[in-house]
Amino acid sequence: MITIYHDNPRITERSKVRQSACITIKEDTKLDDEVSLLTIQKGKYAVGHFEITAAMFPKAWEDVIVWVKTNGYKLGDRDYFEVYLNDSRTHPEQKFLVDICVPVE
Repeated sequence: MITIYHDNPRITERSKVRQSACITIKEDTKLDDEVSLLTIQKGKYAVGHFEITAAMFPKAWEDVIVWVKTNGYKLGDRDYFEVYLNDSRTHPEQKFLVDICVPVE
């Protein structure tokens, strides 16, 4: 599972933030009218790997942004996204294993 954020919640009013819930598929998968194809743009990304609860997501995002800025990178102008590596409901502590991906220049 992947969530792609098309807007920055610090800039865009929260009720207007657009995001896409995604799954990865094989290239030759047939799509119907209810499902559309969305491709993540190629480029460099800073990736933070976390094991966190739902309440910890804002701090995790902040940690990745701080890392980007303190390590001399500029934030890129592509979509930001999360890659979920587990089902938090099956984790003993209900935690998410997640990669937070931030485009960098």
